[in-house]
Amino acid sequence: MFNYLIVAAAMAAGGAQGGGLVGGEAQVRAARAAGAIDVDGRLDEEAWQHARAIEGFIQREPRQGDDVSERTVVRILTDKDALYVGAWLYDRTPGASRDFQVAPAVTLRPVGLDGGERPLGSHGGRLDPVEPRECRRHRGATELARDSGARYLEARHVAPHPFIPHRKQQKASMILDLAVDADSQWKAFDAKLRNQVRKAEKSGLRCRTGGAEELGHFYSVFSRCMRSLGTPVYDRRFFAQVLDAFPETASVLVVEDGAMPVAAGIALEHRDTIEVPWAGSLAEYRSKCPNNMLYWEAIRHAIARGCRRFDFGRSTPGDGPYRFKEQWGAKPLPLTWEYWLADGQGVPDLSPKNEKFHAAIEVWKRLPLSVTIW
Repeated sequence: MFNYLIVAAAMAAGGAQGGGLVGGEAQVRAARAAGAIDVDGRLDEEAWQHARAIEGFIQREPRQGDDVSERTVVRILTDKDALYVGAWLYDRTPGASRDFQVAPAVTLRPVGLDGGERPLGSHGGRLDPVEPRECRRHRGATELARDSGARYLEARHVAPHPFIPHRKQQKASMILDLAVDADSQWKAFDAKLRNQVRKAEKSGLRCRTGGAEELGHFYSVFSRCMRSLGTPVYDRRFFAQVLDAFPETASVLVVEDGAMPVAAGIALEHRDTIEVPWAGSLAEYRSKCPNNMLYWEAIRHAIARGCRRFDFGRSTPGDGPYRFKEQWGAKPLPLTWEYWLADGQGVPDLSPKNEKFHAAIEVWKRLPLSVTIW
């Protein structure tokens, strides 16, 4: 979602320094990067200083149309592989609580000439409640996709946009409305589920909640789970950057059997909700129910944090993960994935159930773990 937000913000900066008005709409140009750009949030390459500074932004929330309260500078670079957006977010009162929706640096890097808005969690949301402005932002994103030669642009969110004709709704987030305290929540579960959590405890499993110091334990479990599914895993540095960016609202939960991590997950808190977008458990320990302990401790963590909802993450309705989440009392929130398609292209099917991926998936499952970690 960050890619989409920051590009839309630049386009919405009417009369901004570094941009120009064409037909009543603001337009900006990306500068050509002379050397390699590292997507590390530092923005210390010399190329950034040669890119034109874009300022003069206006608010969307809480006061639509007002000048921004803090100085914001955006610069845009491009090379043969990607579009890079850097934002300098100045703060007159460091340490004050704010809710920013822009990443310090992002990249739109089409894979196989495809483009996409990828929210950090299961879904993003509409950029603007006013449909005409939202339509203009979508048009700007599709122009970027078209100019880059992409076959399609995928946007993931909840509410459908009436002006985007192509969509699919094959996934759902599983949402649990939380009780006011852990005891009440525990009593709301059925006896079978409570017994599975107790079994994990009687088996000697223990769960702890921490931060970046637990990343190694999380990754040792998660990378093995992804390999067993035949799916390439995110680089460990990606998760390190997530934990570094959200030190107050991101947590790592690890379930251990003795000194052996057997289940782990990362929980992200936003407003009244905690979501677990990345989690897994080792199949050989399934009889000890580590996954049940992991999610119960994550739910207790959410309640202790004062959250009102727990998001188990997205699943395909009817499959095994969906049924596992459903047993906790979670209800499905249908997700909408919408598409701009280049001429002659159809809505893509990147599901592991797609037959063209079967051979690659089976090969990936058999690779040494060290080969599958990027």
